[in-house]
Amino acid sequence: RAPAFEGDSTTTSDGLEELCSVREYVEYAHEVHRKDLACEVEKWLAFPRLTFHDWPAFCMGAQALFASSWKTMPPPGVKDYSMRWLKRWSSMFGSMPHMEQFARLHRISIAAAGAVSRLHVENHGAHVWYTQIEGSRLFFLFPPQARQMYEEIGKHGVVDPETVHDYAAKVSPVDIFFPGRKRHALFREAKANVAILDPGETLVVPSGWWQYSVALETSVTLRQVFWNVSNRGGIVEALRDILACSQQDPEMSDRIMSCLDD
Repeated sequence: RAPAFEGDSTTTSDGLEELCSVREYVEYAHEVHRKDLACEVEKWLAFPRLTFHDWPAFCMGAQALFASSWKTMPPPGVKDYSMRWLKRWSSMFGSMPHMEQFARLHRISIAAAGAVSRLHVENHGAHVWYTQIEGSRLFFLFPPQARQMYEEIGKHGVVDPETVHDYAAKVSPVDIFFPGRKRHALFREAKANVAILDPGETLVVPSGWWQYSVALETSVTLRQVFWNVSNRGGIVEALRDILACSQQDPEMSDRIMSCLDD
């Protein structure tokens, strides 16, 4: 299940992953739609549910589209200071253009019908908004203070230096549909906020909230993590990850890290 967690085992369904192109994944999703739309138990091995998660399309070939449309992407009323702070960062260290880094915050996920995410919290204390482009997606949200999540904390390493994909830093082993009666006994007390996103609709998830989602049909979702005054400390940690993946010379890296420490 997405997003990846460093504790995943490659021998379990959570650790199952395949390298593929967008075209190959779309063909797989169409095949699932034709032959196992109802998610029949006996077809699980033939049609496992995988997600094409967090595709950074806007920094891998769709830069012109992003440059012309990024202002229209966020939902009205959202206070997002990410661009402002990235511009300040770029003005000090011109080798890391702000528009390129801002584009990395926007990701596209494609999910076959029946694909689920894992229960997790967004990294770096970020807020996140989701806009549904195609299909429908069901979200379950739990407040930050929910003690029934049985959280697991990772060391938070970078999975893919080229696109700055991260492991999820905080996840839960709870399957919200089939929680263990003994192992996850407290989960029965959890109260969820539920939303279904249809095309053109947007959901904003505040910093620290637990989230879990299900693709009700073949689904395409655009998301962006962002920061403002209420969670501004998180963007510093996000910039540390960007720096760790950059091709800066050691002296410049030390300079930038010192700036972030200050």
